[in-house]
Amino acid sequence: MRKYQIPGAAFVLVQGKRIIFSKGYGWANITRRIPVDPHHTVFRVASVTKLFTTVAVMQLAEEDKLHLHVDVNHYLKRFHLQEKYPQPVTLAALLTHTAGLEDLSIGVAARQPDLIEPLGFYLAHHMPAQIRPPGQIISYSNHGLALAGYIVQTVSGQPYEKYVQENILKPLAMTHSGFMPSPRLQREFATGYGRWRGLHPVPLDYFNIQPASGLCATPVDIAHFMVAMMNGGRYGRVQLLTPSSVARMERQHFTEDPRLSGRAYGFYEKHIDGLRVIGHGGDVRGFGSLLTLVPEKRLGFFITENVDEPRFDSAIERHFLHRYFPAPSPKVEPVLNLPGDAARVAGSYRLNPYSATTFAKLFTLYWQYRVTANRDGSIELHYPHHYHPPSRWVEVQPLFYICPATGNKAVFRTNSSGHITEMFTDEQAYDRLPRYATARFQVRLVKALLLIFLTALLVWPAEAITHWLNRRRHARPRGASGSRSLNGAGANLARVIAWVASASVIFFVVAFLAVIHRLDLWDFAYGIPKQVGRLLVIPPLTVILVMAMIFFAIRAWAGRWWSVFDRLHYSIVALAGILWVWFVLYWRLLWR
Repeated sequence: MRKYQIPGAAFVLVQGKRIIFSKGYGWANITRRIPVDPHHTVFRVASVTKLFTTVAVMQLAEEDKLHLHVDVNHYLKRFHLQEKYPQPVTLAALLTHTAGLEDLSIGVAARQPDLIEPLGFYLAHHMPAQIRPPGQIISYSNHGLALAGYIVQTVSGQPYEKYVQENILKPLAMTHSGFMPSPRLQREFATGYGRWRGLHPVPLDYFNIQPASGLCATPVDIAHFMVAMMNGGRYGRVQLLTPSSVARMERQHFTEDPRLSGRAYGFYEKHIDGLRVIGHGGDVRGFGSLLTLVPEKRLGFFITENVDEPRFDSAIERHFLHRYFPAPSPKVEPVLNLPGDAARVAGSYRLNPYSATTFAKLFTLYWQYRVTANRDGSIELHYPHHYHPPSRWVEVQPLFYICPATGNKAVFRTNSSGHITEMFTDEQAYDRLPRYATARFQVRLVKALLLIFLTALLVWPAEAITHWLNRRRHARPRGASGSRSLNGAGANLARVIAWVASASVIFFVVAFLAVIHRLDLWDFAYGIPKQVGRLLVIPPLTVILVMAMIFFAIRAWAGRWWSVFDRLHYSIVALAGILWVWFVLYWRLLWR
């Protein structure tokens, strides 16, 4: 806990039909010195909520009210999902995160409970775009599970929260669990902490996507859920699901490659030390959690803490399984020696999911992975901002790699031309980035453009001042014979427009970086911050000015304005403007 600066945490362990260990560590509230109590301290379990939504779907499927392989639009009345491909989006696709939806994290929460939007209204106006056909890759989607929860609400005729409370939480005796806002829960709530610029309390977020992330629970209450999952859906005298539904829920339903772990319904799948592990993590501002089940051992455990730190949860999971279910470390030796493959897969990768149609796409520049090739044919995976140490992977089959340190596996997918397009690991999917989309290229491009625009800001005013002084020194200006003279109103207007365009780009970049540096990125969960929204007015205006610059650049050469050097300079600034327009369009800075 000291390593990851964890204020408070809890751990519960279940085997068979009973809780065999539960303990709290540290503080639920540092200032008031309230210790963590696994029976009474309420934590936000964030995306662990998705397992409860999945159970709700499976319950309605048992009643024949839902069918997992039917187009979801069959169940939607007030709005329909905009499907762009022949394959329909089904509940099975939503539960396995294979619907092909982009990520949408802006505006998913509210600062006050009275600002929460009704689930159906929110999804009707904020459903993310479908950017790939269903069934291609696993691309984690909060909105996909929120849509599944809304279908539960639509079909059952009850608000989602009420359905879960009556049909899951109450039967499982989860008496200290529920959805925010709830005065009873808030009295027992752990204080969430953030570590952005030092450990400090963070506000509670009220989510518009409750079926994806809204559940709050004590660790012991979550243990009741784990007992049911490990005992064929039974908790005490309550049969939450039939054994066949539980088996169906826990079975793998999708993987990008048979050699990789994949997705069950709601659960992800891992293989650690030869054990098949299923579970789900949850991370929001101020809270982190991880639910892990080992079906073959009829064992499960739940870790939760009042700070967002998934590395802590992963470390506890691995250490626990290593200690109690030790297995000899497999000796992984490359059976191939194909340095050419290592060179092929080397490059930059972007984590899926990501936002493709909003300016949040720009944030992917901050979080890119690099694969580098070693001389012996192995590769190294480098994590953004040293989030994890680099890991070494060896090739054991063509474009199939294993990490000797962890046993994790990776597969690289190619297109019809043989170019690498994606990397899949046991845990994530990644898009191979073209060179122009890498952070290194984009940073260098922006720096070069800023330098060009800066010359316009400095050179042209200096020329104007020199020209003005020249006129003051002579009774009659030399007119066309002076290479530095300004050639009429059109030429003057051309430079004014280019100067304003250059100033707007420089101001936007400097101000945007300054604002982002001051903001906590979690603030975007409430929507676009006002200071960012004001800045996003600038790019559309700059685009208009650049269009005018192109027109004037053509006029300058046709009319022989200024000297040849000045015309070249103006044309270079106009070209920089065109590249800036491409930057704005590519990173979606004209769309909010």
